[in-house]
Amino acid sequence: YMDIWVSVLDKNKNWGEPKLIDASGEINTEAHEGSVCFDGRGKKMFFTRCPNMKKQNLGCDIWTADLKGKDEWTNPIKLNLKANDSVSVGHPCVSDDGKFLIFASDMAGGFGGRDLWYTTYDRKSDSWTTPMNMGPEINTAGNELFPTFGKDGSLYFATDGLPGLG
Repeated sequence: YMDIWVSVLDKNKNWGEPKLIDASGEINTEAHEGSVCFDGRGKKMFFTRCPNMKKQNLGCDIWTADLKGKDEWTNPIKLNLKANDSVSVGHPCVSDDGKFLIFASDMAGGFGGRDLWYTTYDRKSDSWTTPMNMGPEINTAGNELFPTFGKDGSLYFATDGLPGLG
């Protein structure tokens, strides 16, 4: 199973020994965890969790956790982004303010394979809006995965639906 690990860069620019991100078992569970991103302040983590239960068709979900103190991640909460458990949502990519989230999913209404979708956080209702497909300018009949923002705000992602290296 995959878990989330952390390694600290020291003052000499050397990476320390990798350690599990939490010892409590709140973040790393018996499921697969991975594909992590953080808001601009580094106070909220978004990550993918994929349960692995025999004879059940369960898709992945996006969860959030809050930084408590210097290095303790707590309060994991599953985002309500999909209509049923067999759909997968994952590979989160969040804006610096933590209110605009792009993710990959196989939910209905896409262009094929996994598409990139987005949702915004509605502060008034304390919930995420209904996901919207990013459209044919981004999505193809193939799979679009691993979205990330560049420093200049450009969106980068992997695809197997276009010619080239993805």
